[in-house]
Amino acid sequence: AHLDIAAKHQIANLLRELNGVDAITNIAAVHDLNIAALYFNQVAIMVDGQLTTVGSVDAVMTSSNLSRAFEVALEQIEHPASPRPQFLGYWQ
Repeated sequence: AHLDIAAKHQIANLLRELNGVDAITNIAAVHDLNIAALYFNQVAIMVDGQLTTVGSVDAVMTSSNLSRAFEVALEQIEHPASPRPQFLGYWQ
């Protein structure tokens, strides 16, 4: 969805809270890699409608996996306030 930055974080945080407090499983299609890395514990990569990789953020969200899936160069960087990975995309 076309949400502003604050709304993206609010919705992702609500989903994380529902999962943690109420043990509700959430399935969300999230195209913002940095939001997915920050708020979700398990992620999946789909290419052409097929699951290619499923697992923890650290195992799945690597520059190599994401670059192949999205066909764009991605560099993993440190988040200033979280140990979770963040990504910058660029054209080569």
